Amino acid sequence: MIRVAETFRINPKYVKDYKKDHDNIWPQMKKLIKKSGIGNYSIFFKSGGTLFSYYESDLDEKTLKETW
Repeated sequence: MIRVAETFRINPKYVKDYKKDHDNIWPQMKKLIKKSGIGNYSIFFKSGGTLFSYYESDLDEKTLKETW
């Protein structure tokens, strides 16, 4: 299993829209996440549009990169 953590930023004026979109994940995205062997996926918001994401995958790193 591999564990992936990332930080990224979005324009603070889009945080509300970002949260709305991610609270209602498209079925196609759910399918892709499952196909990628991803689990325990979380995104945390910090101030100023900074986000921290974490997930785990049963795929090896090379296969995971090719899938995404």
